[in-house]
Amino acid sequence: MEEKDKEEKVTGENLEPEDKNLEQEDKEEVVGPQEEQQIDEAKNWEEEYNKLLDEHNRLKNQYLRLYADFDNYRKRTQREKEELLKYEGIEFLKKLLPVLDNFERALKEKDTDPQKVIEGVELTHRQLLEILNQHEVKAIEAQGQPFNPELHEALMVEVREDLEENTVIEELVKGYFYKDKVLRPALVKVSKKQ
Repeated sequence: MEEKDKEEKVTGENLEPEDKNLEQEDKEEVVGPQEEQQIDEAKNWEEEYNKLLDEHNRLKNQYLRLYADFDNYRKRTQREKEELLKYEGIEFLKKLLPVLDNFERALKEKDTDPQKVIEGVELTHRQLLEILNQHEVKAIEAQGQPFNPELHEALMVEVREDLEENTVIEELVKGYFYKDKVLRPALVKVSKKQ
């Protein structure tokens, strides 16, 4: 009986380390195939989540870089546009400077030779018309034309029986087109029947 008592009194304290491991394994729950599959699926989901998170972060960084690049591009083009508008007439003005020079040369001759002044003014007038023509500024034909309120502005009316009503009798101030737009309407005198 003593031997039986000894066998029964054997506890975890008296077991060898190998035996303790066996006892520990017996206490742990046994994982079944369905639980193993769930664990594998959870690991796969976690891996997939991490991949998607990495992809999300990569795309977010790419978006932020593109956004910054676009913002810089927008600011640069805005500055360039403002500069263009600020100095848009510079080339035109450079072409006008020789016209001014010719006027000044003609005016220097006013006391010594009035004929040179007239020649200088005529030359300068032709030069100015040529520059305007290069920039698609053209005179509006008004004299003898039917009155058109889009092209002409009537300043005076004269009774004329020899002309049709609303015919431009006289051009008081020239009007001009810039390309296909009226830059300034012609100021005219228009005929009227009694």
